[in-house]
Amino acid sequence: MSFEDMKHPFDFTIETSNKCNLNCIMCARRFHNIQNNKKEWSLEEFKFVIDNLGFADLIQIGGNQEVLCYKYFKEAYSYLSQKGIPTYFTTNGVALKEPYDYLPYNSGLFISIDGGTEDEYREIRGYSLNMVLNNIIELLKKRKDISIALHSILFKHNIQGLHNLVIFCMKYDISIRFLYPIFFTKKMEREYSPFTKGDINPEIARLDDFCNHNGVNYALSSIGMFPRGCTVPFQSGMIGNNGDEYICCWLYTIRNSIKKDWKVFYHGTEIIVPQEQYKMGNIFKQPFIEMWNSPKYIHLRKTLKEINSNWLKNERFSKTPEDDFWKLMDQYDPNEEHSFCKICLQRWCRVAY
Repeated sequence: MSFEDMKHPFDFTIETSNKCNLNCIMCARRFHNIQNNKKEWSLEEFKFVIDNLGFADLIQIGGNQEVLCYKYFKEAYSYLSQKGIPTYFTTNGVALKEPYDYLPYNSGLFISIDGGTEDEYREIRGYSLNMVLNNIIELLKKRKDISIALHSILFKHNIQGLHNLVIFCMKYDISIRFLYPIFFTKKMEREYSPFTKGDINPEIARLDDFCNHNGVNYALSSIGMFPRGCTVPFQSGMIGNNGDEYICCWLYTIRNSIKKDWKVFYHGTEIIVPQEQYKMGNIFKQPFIEMWNSPKYIHLRKTLKEINSNWLKNERFSKTPEDDFWKLMDQYDPNEEHSFCKICLQRWCRVAY
């Protein structure tokens, strides 16, 4: 069965809280009113949502929160274990402290580290890199059942230092994934973007080669020079801590903002993101399966099927993806339902190294 024929998504990310113990320079919390929304799920609300998603094959507790700050973290994962639903979560690693009995057996753990030197990490996250790395080392000693991977966002000034994280991964046999940032202001893009318009970024290429040469299990989220199909709305769901359900891994970044749309910047280009079009409903007001079968959700899936078909056949695009992007931007109308999908992945081609 293809993704497009699925009867419902099989994995979900749920945001149980908006609490965090850091204030990172790239976080959406600094640019939008995420912290002003509903504070934290009660344990009863958590169980209600999990029961609603009983068909899921995988659930991550994540979003714009530090998961270990969630008041009912231990009880929540215990409930997932009772339900037999596999799980993983992402943490900044600051609160990874003994005893580790709050971590489910055989769980997956992603740790976000966005700097390979103490100075870089402090500038980005405002905390000590060495303390976080020591937390990881101690966890590996005591809980060999835990699967660990690192996430690291690429910035203009941190790429060289990330070689140190690769060496750390080599030593402790853990994997790493490099991610691209989202820029909410033109100033943010100008100061932090690791990309040069139209050029391969040599530092990213060297990081890629360094990982390959040393046999590190890694992923570099470069889309490449040509578009690909999008399967996320067919396979995944994202639920914010106010209960709103989104189906886009990218739009989900802001989701609980009080605004109906927002802006991002790429090489100085302002793009309006029509967030409200991608909100499918609210899990506390409507069962997920009802949302999935709603006209809005069906329209989105139909739109993506058409886009995926054109892209995979390579009929609509030339060998100059940047020119294609500008042509699509000229036609882009954020008021047209789900039209953002038409430029989303093509936009990423412009920043791929």
